[in-house]
Amino acid sequence: MILSVWGSERRMEEVRRLARHSHTCVTREDLQTLDLSMLDALILPLHGVQGRRGEYMDREHIALPDGFWACLREDCLIISGMPSPFLESLPQTKHYYMRDEAYVRRNAQLTAQGVLFYVLDQLDRSISLISADIIGKGTCGEAIGRMLAQNGVRIRYVRHAQTMTPGECSFEEWVKGSCGDFIIQTAPAALLREEHLRAWAQQTKVIDIASVKTVDERLMKRYEIPYLKAGNIPELFAWRSAGANLYDYVKKVLNE
Repeated sequence: MILSVWGSERRMEEVRRLARHSHTCVTREDLQTLDLSMLDALILPLHGVQGRRGEYMDREHIALPDGFWACLREDCLIISGMPSPFLESLPQTKHYYMRDEAYVRRNAQLTAQGVLFYVLDQLDRSISLISADIIGKGTCGEAIGRMLAQNGVRIRYVRHAQTMTPGECSFEEWVKGSCGDFIIQTAPAALLREEHLRAWAQQTKVIDIASVKTVDERLMKRYEIPYLKAGNIPELFAWRSAGANLYDYVKKVLNE
């Protein structure tokens, strides 16, 4: 099969390297001279492509052959992390790896590894003496909780839920009491407000891995709370494994 893997991240480079063992893998630049009707699959980075004509990727303008999208065969597979309005408008079959449970779970393990590094980097005492409150208990939240607990951290999940299990606390109860040495924000919601941060001034550190902006950095500075916005963690800490995970997903799609 002829594949084209886009993106400059190291994990996408790893996907290209692995794909070349079994397929013809062409770069975006190679497309200028390729008969586009020969392309069997297009593998895109996390946010895919944007713009009215699919001319932007990762907020940068990309050079494509004239009429590129119209020249793709209808049975050419498009594999992307997440959908975009432009991708959804195309007639080709799309596969989104951030909707694949197995891929998301393996990616979360790499995220947890990076969060552990950030915690260790900010410690001034034994890891067995610290506690962490994890806001959100999705796939990433659970993976981070397991990773920290395995290394001796006392963890508590903070949730909006009707029923709680041991080790969990409702958000309403949590904000009335004390916080952990670390607050790890995984939920894509702005929950930490000024009244909470004022009460916890100089008492905690916040690591924010949410996919959207959820924390006001000005408030963090005002109340002297160390704050880290940690994005793209698998790429930063385990890019080779991140690429292997993505290529495993690509292989599954190609073999369907």
